[in-house]
Amino acid sequence: MAKAQIENKEYSIEWNDNFNKAISDQIAMDCHATEKSRVFQFNIAGKMYRAEWVSWDNENREAKIKVNQNIYTVKIVEPIDEMLTSLGMGNSGEKKMKELKAPMPGLVLKVLVKSGEAVSKDTPLIILEAMKMENVIKAAGEGVIKDIKVIEGQAVEKSNIMIEFA
Repeated sequence: MAKAQIENKEYSIEWNDNFNKAISDQIAMDCHATEKSRVFQFNIAGKMYRAEWVSWDNENREAKIKVNQNIYTVKIVEPIDEMLTSLGMGNSGEKKMKELKAPMPGLVLKVLVKSGEAVSKDTPLIILEAMKMENVIKAAGEGVIKDIKVIEGQAVEKSNIMIEFA
């Protein structure tokens, strides 16, 4: 079940397989759109609304939708987004990181940064071997390395804190 945040209010939304019917907080919605059109209609409790898909920001998972000449920002949060955020890997809109947790059990092959080093988004931090594959764990945002909690050759479990940021 996904969550949509509209004007500081959160709605739970569950779609059918064809994405033309949804249930949002116990209100059923029928949605009708053509593949080529950015315009769609939806019916909530017998009232028809005409909406236009204005834009989609994939990095922030936000859509801009125009309904009755008003533009609304809709932030979509899927269950996978919540899981990644809980592991310290999500894009929660914050630029600064607090800690990096192991996304899976594995073996630390190489630590690519040092304490005191400033990092930015997508800076490689650690190479973690898991299931016979080398995974480059990158920074999710900006930060300064405060403490490295692992050493090369160390086994880690999922969610173990590997790096703390200042």
